[in-house]
Amino acid sequence: MHKPNLNRAREHRVIDEIVVDAYNEVERAMSWYYYLEEKLEFP
Repeated sequence: MHKPNLNRAREHRVIDEIVVDAYNEVERAMSWYYYLEEKLEFP
């Protein structure tokens, strides 16, 4: 199985929007939590 191609636009968006101020694993996890809480919608 081969690795998918790196999507640089997506990687920059993740860094710029989600983990911009995260300095450790806990902050990174909380950044993802709040981002997904805002963006995900369930029926």
